[in-house]
Amino acid sequence: MTASVITLQAADHPIKSVTIFHSDTGTAEITRTFPVGLQSGKNVVNIRGISSCIGPDSLRLHVPSAPNVRVSDICCNTERIASKRDALVAERTLRQREYDRLVDTAARLHVGREYYELLDTLAQRMHSVSQVLHTLDRQILELERKLVVPVESRKGDGSTVITATIVAEGECEVVLQLTYLVTGARWELRYDLHARTSNGRPSPDVSFHQYAKITQSTGEDWKDTEITLSASNSQSLCGLYVPSLETLQASPKRANPQSTLPRRMSPTHMQPLARGCPLVPPPGASLFHLQATASPKPEAGTEPRTSAQTTPDDSAYVHVSLQGPSIEPVVHAILSSEPVRQHHAAPPAYLAPVHDHGPSPSVFVHSLVYRVGQGEAVCLPSDGLAHTVSIAALQLRADFEYVCVPRKSTTVFTQARITNTSEHDMLPGPISVFMDDSFVARTTLQHVGVNETFECVLGIDARIKVSSQQRSHGEGAHNCTDAAQTTVYTSVITLMNGHDVDVAHLVIRDALPLGDEREKTDVTLRKPVRLAQAKGGDDVALALDTDVGPFNSVKVRWMETKNGSAGKEYGMYEWMCGIRAGTKLALEAEWVVTESISVETTDAP
Repeated sequence: MTASVITLQAADHPIKSVTIFHSDTGTAEITRTFPVGLQSGKNVVNIRGISSCIGPDSLRLHVPSAPNVRVSDICCNTERIASKRDALVAERTLRQREYDRLVDTAARLHVGREYYELLDTLAQRMHSVSQVLHTLDRQILELERKLVVPVESRKGDGSTVITATIVAEGECEVVLQLTYLVTGARWELRYDLHARTSNGRPSPDVSFHQYAKITQSTGEDWKDTEITLSASNSQSLCGLYVPSLETLQASPKRANPQSTLPRRMSPTHMQPLARGCPLVPPPGASLFHLQATASPKPEAGTEPRTSAQTTPDDSAYVHVSLQGPSIEPVVHAILSSEPVRQHHAAPPAYLAPVHDHGPSPSVFVHSLVYRVGQGEAVCLPSDGLAHTVSIAALQLRADFEYVCVPRKSTTVFTQARITNTSEHDMLPGPISVFMDDSFVARTTLQHVGVNETFECVLGIDARIKVSSQQRSHGEGAHNCTDAAQTTVYTSVITLMNGHDVDVAHLVIRDALPLGDEREKTDVTLRKPVRLAQAKGGDDVALALDTDVGPFNSVKVRWMETKNGSAGKEYGMYEWMCGIRAGTKLALEAEWVVTESISVETTDAP
């Protein structure tokens, strides 16, 4: 019995849904439906105009709600670029031979009665062949350019034909559902943060807008389609496995003879050996998650570096290490797998890699999906351009504070602490900050989980002035037997509120220098008086000459950071100030640096 042949054009049938995965290959899953009438017996269905970026192994065709219909065979045929180029080159060779023969024939003509008529005919034919050669050269050049482009970056076209053999027990009207994966579709998130001021102060209500920037060059126009953005990697669907367990081996005890552990802080002394940490991000770094980051450890045998960004009296720090070496703990034993690998600090749990002999698929926040257009049908052409679509608009609450790090810069930043109260995680992406509808800054948002808090700098406040001065003087020896040099350092930070309103939360961050056991240098904190005895996180209220109240009040505490690299043991502290409109405050810190001096003694002659 002869099979019934049915030919369908994909462009005549809308795409039902598209799911774009968050992968490096730009993978998307396409679902199409085709209503067809089947004859009893074997039916051959040809679907033309499918993307050339299709993954042949991803084809799935089934007939829902039709138990008497089954798909017995399915395949796809894509005309590849190299094959198209080879065909055009072969055709050009034939056309070039034809042109050469016409030229040779014209040269052999003898002048006679029909000479000019034959010559006109040959000239017309040569002109026609020349135009064909020109067209072929242009087409071959375009294909050559495409071949130079990496496969994952090429634009697709509708050159794929899918052929399916379907067997029906009787004549019926069915709907074929075709699903396949294509490359050439990518998406990334970006955000807009809108804040406003009320009576001279930032309002705690902020608007957070999420957008998706989608680019697709699959060769298929997505018309009236439901588009879903998935945070999972499509490769995780075809490569998951349970990692194998490897044998552990205990390595010999090792220790770094040049490393020195810090001494803990006594009630009145600061004597740890640790690294100094910058408190503000370098130029161009993200303004989110503002926290201390360790400076590199100096090589063995080198002197600890002195910070180049001190207050005016840089010479006062000749004997004080502001950028000390990092702690190198003693290693007693290491349990490692065979072969022994180099050990690194573990990443966050949600980014922890799976160590095995094979590739480990990414399953990062695999359940997170976004509906483009809030579930409505969307049109997205295959033009390779970035199309920005709205995902969601959130109303969040923010706590505002003013932050300054005078040791690095006297600039005062307006910073917001915002809690993600939405139902989904916030994925990394660029964010634009607007204050009263005016653009302020652009930075990057890191991954933020539900109910987690992130920090965002909203701009610079020029009406709060901060100045810093530092001075030092030596102290005489208590007796003639003292073999130490003592220097007293005083740091004074002056604040001026130029606003017409009071400022309740002004944070000034600073750091004490650290003692160095190798250099026999100790640091003793004198002011603020009760800060040395305070525990990490405890607020120490300071008495002021003016009235103490909700404003013109000062507290000081050891800093708390998320990674634990700063705080009491590392000399990082912060002032928390409330200052009335048009008034000044002076913050004073004092410490003593004691440096041991080697004294040689000899016997009298």
